[in-house]
This record gives sequence, C-alpha cells and structure tokens, in this order.
Amino acid sequence: MMGNLSYFHCGDWVENCTALVVDFDGKISLLRLDGGSTQSPITRTFLETGEEERLDLDSLTEFVHVPQGSR
Repeated sequence: MMGNLSYFHCGDWVENCTALVVDFDGKISLLRLDGGSTQSPITRTFLETGEEERLDLDSLTEFVHVPQGSR
C-alpha cells in the first residue's frame, strides 16, 4: 500500500510461472503453475485473505480467458 493506493506486481510467468489475475468479481489473485506442463496443478492465492485453492486448467477458464489453441 502507498497511502490508499494498492500496488501489485504483475507476476513472472517466464522464470517462476506466476501471473497476477483479476477475476470477473474484481478479486485479485496470484496464479502459480506447480510444474512444467499444462497438465500440472495450479495454485491460486487470494491476495486479500492469503487463502489458497488448487485448480486445473479447465477450472481456470471459469474466471480467466484462455485463448483457443494455447493448451
């Protein structure tokens, strides 16, 4: 926080397989691919609460647009 402004780094997909996302409800979370392939589990950490959930690629598309052909 900087005053009443929140600053978030966008993640580092290339080196750490992380990405910052905002879902359709405006909740910000950090995604982390837990392995080296698209079949690997994904951990979603909610930044407001620190709560984590495990996702697979199919459940990820419920709140993030995944372009066709990127699987």
